[in-house]
Amino acid sequence: MNRAVIFSGLLSATVAIFLVDGYKGLYPDPRTHTTDVLVQTNALLAQVALASNSTLIPVVNLQPFHPPGTAITVNTLWSLSLVTSVLSALLAMMVQDWLGNSMRNEARPAAETIERYAMKRLHAYTAFERYGVDQLATLTIGLVHLAVIFFLVGLSIHLSPVHSTPAIAVATLSATAALLYIVASALPLFDPKCPYHTPLSCLLSAIVYGSITLTACIILYVVNARAAVQSWMANKRVSIRDLDPRQILAYLKTPISSARILRPLLGGILRRKSSEELDQIVDRAFELPADETLVAGRALAYLSTRTRAHLVKSPDAARYFARCVLSMDQDGVPEFFVNLRNNRSAMAKLAVAFQHVETTLAAEGSIRLLQMLLSADNPADLLTQARSNQDARWRHMAPILETFPAFAQQVGQQCVQALRQRDSTLHAAVASLRWTLIFSLGNIQGYPYRPEHPGFKARNNIRSLLTSLNLVHSLSMCKVSSDDHENLDDLFKDVAIDPRLELGSRNALSLLMVVNDCGWGPGAWQKPDEAYTPKGAPGMWDWCRLFGLKGPVKEHAPSDCLRDLMEKTRFKTHMPSVTDFAGLGPAEFDKIVADRLLDLSTIVDLKASAAAEAGEECEGCRHHHLLAKRPLQIHSCALSSTSSFSTDTESSDSGRDDSKPLIGPASLSAALSDKRRPAGPAERRRSFGPPAM
Repeated sequence: MNRAVIFSGLLSATVAIFLVDGYKGLYPDPRTHTTDVLVQTNALLAQVALASNSTLIPVVNLQPFHPPGTAITVNTLWSLSLVTSVLSALLAMMVQDWLGNSMRNEARPAAETIERYAMKRLHAYTAFERYGVDQLATLTIGLVHLAVIFFLVGLSIHLSPVHSTPAIAVATLSATAALLYIVASALPLFDPKCPYHTPLSCLLSAIVYGSITLTACIILYVVNARAAVQSWMANKRVSIRDLDPRQILAYLKTPISSARILRPLLGGILRRKSSEELDQIVDRAFELPADETLVAGRALAYLSTRTRAHLVKSPDAARYFARCVLSMDQDGVPEFFVNLRNNRSAMAKLAVAFQHVETTLAAEGSIRLLQMLLSADNPADLLTQARSNQDARWRHMAPILETFPAFAQQVGQQCVQALRQRDSTLHAAVASLRWTLIFSLGNIQGYPYRPEHPGFKARNNIRSLLTSLNLVHSLSMCKVSSDDHENLDDLFKDVAIDPRLELGSRNALSLLMVVNDCGWGPGAWQKPDEAYTPKGAPGMWDWCRLFGLKGPVKEHAPSDCLRDLMEKTRFKTHMPSVTDFAGLGPAEFDKIVADRLLDLSTIVDLKASAAAEAGEECEGCRHHHLLAKRPLQIHSCALSSTSSFSTDTESSDSGRDDSKPLIGPASLSAALSDKRRPAGPAERRRSFGPPAM
C-alpha cells in the first residue's frame, strides 16, 4: 500500500503539470483577443474619419470563443486522471489506517483468556472479509491503473494537433502496453497458476464465470422445475417450495468456485446420474489435480537449489519427498536423483535416512528413496552405465549398503506391525524395491564373476541387497515351485541359470500372500511400481511377460505356499480351457488376482503330486503366519499328499454349491483373455542377459 501511495503522488504531480498547460485551451488566447479589439477600434476610427464619405467600411464582428473539441477531451481525461490518482492515494491511506487499527489490537491483554482473545480475532478477520476490506487493495491498484490509462489517452490526443510524429509514437507505445496488459489480465482465466493477476483479471473473471454460473443456474432451475412438476403429478400434491430459486441462486454469490461445480454437476443431472454419483462429481470438483500434488520440472529445480542441503541432512524430509512429493514419470525427477546418486557427499548424508526407522511411513519412505536412487537414469547416465556395465550406478552407494542389513531388520519389524493392521502398503514397497533390483540384473551384460570384470560390483551389490531382505524372517520370499532355492546365494552361484525368473515369481507370490492376509482390499499392491520407476519401465507384475518360460513341458510341482494360496482363492484347473476363480469382490479385483495366479501357474505343473515335496513349511509362508497371527495351518505348506487340484478334490468350503460359477462369464473371459504359453524346464537354463521387451 505504501508503494501505491507513492506512485499515486508521483502520477498526480505529473498530471497536474500537464493539466496546468492544457486547461488554457479552454479559454481564448489573450493575445488574439487584443488583436481583435485593436482591429475593431481601427475600423471604428476610420468610420468616424470618413463620416462624410459615402463609401461604407465594413464593421468587423467578433465571434464568440468556442474551445476546440480536442482541448475539451484532453482536459477531461487529464482531470479524471488527476482525481482518480488522488482518490487511490486517499483510499490506500484509509486501508492502511484500518489495517493498522486491527494490528495495534493484536496484543492479548493479560487479563483476557486465550479462548476469548482467539474468538475476538476471528470475528475481526471475518468482519474484514464480510465488508470487503481484503478487496480494497485490489481496488486501489485498479484506480491507479485507470488513472494511467486516462493520462496516456489524453496525451496521445493532445499531441495529435501539434505534430503527427510524436502523436503516433506515443499512441503506438500506449496501444502496445494496453494490449500486453489485456493479455496478461486474461491469462489467469486459462491457467489459474499464472501469476499475472491484475485488477482487470478480477473483472474478467467476474464476467466470464458469472455468465457461466448464471446460465447454469437457469438451466438447473428449469430442470429442477420440470422434476418438481413430474413429482406433483406422480404424488398428486403441489408444493411451491420445490420451485424456490434461492437455493440455486446461492451459487451466484461465489461465481468462480460455483462454475467449477455447476458444469460437471449439470452434466450429471442431464445424464440422469444417481445421487451418489452426483456427490462424487461434487467431491471430484474440489479435489486437487494429481499433477498439483507432485513436484517436478522447474519447481523441483527451484527446490533442489534452495533446499538440497536440508533435504540430504533431514531423513524425514527425504523420506517424505520420495514417498509423497516426487514421481519418476515427472519431468526433471530422474535427473534430480541421478545428480544425488553421483554426489559422494550427498549419498553419505542420505545414509542417515536408513539408520533409524521407527514408523511404517518412515520405512516406506526410505524404501522408495532407495528405489528411486537405483532406478533413476537419463540419456547421459545411460551411456556411463553402459561403459561400466552398471558399476557406475553403485559408485557412491557404499554408505547405504553398509547400513542396509540393519535397515532391513527394522523394515521387517515395521512389516509385522503393518500386517497386523491389515495394511499391505509397506510390503508392496518392499516388493517393488525387489523388482527394481531384479530388473537391474538384466542390464548387466554377461556373467562377471571376478572383481576386475565390469559389472561385478553391480551384480554383487544386487545379490547382497536381495539376500539381506530375504534373511529377515518377515520379508523372506515364498517358494513358487518345489525346486526353488532356499538360499539365494546358491541361486546366484549357478552361472547357467537366469535368476530373474525365480526371483520375479517368488516376489510376486510373496506379495500376493500378504494381500491375501489383508483381505484382498484395494491398495498399492495393484500398481506397486507406479510413480517410483522410470516412465515406461515394466512393473513387477510383468515378470511373466519378461522372463516367463517357453515350452510344452512343466515338470516342477508347485510349492505348498502356491497350492495353499490357490486353494484359498479357489483357483482350479479342471480342464485346460476352464479357469474357476472365486469372486473376491468387484469384477476388476477378480481379474487382477486371476491374472496374477495365471502367471504363476505357467511355471509349475498344478496337477503334479506334492507328496514327495511335502513335509516342511517354507520360510516365507511360516513367517506370514506369524505376522498375521493366524493358525499355522492357514498357509501350511505341509499339506497332506491327498491335497491336489484334480476334479474330485473337495472344496474347503463345504457349504458352497460347486454347480454355480464363482465368477460371471464376463469376468471369466477377461481372466482368460491373456493367453499364457506353456512352460518347460529347459528354458530355466537359458543364457543370462537383458530381457526381450
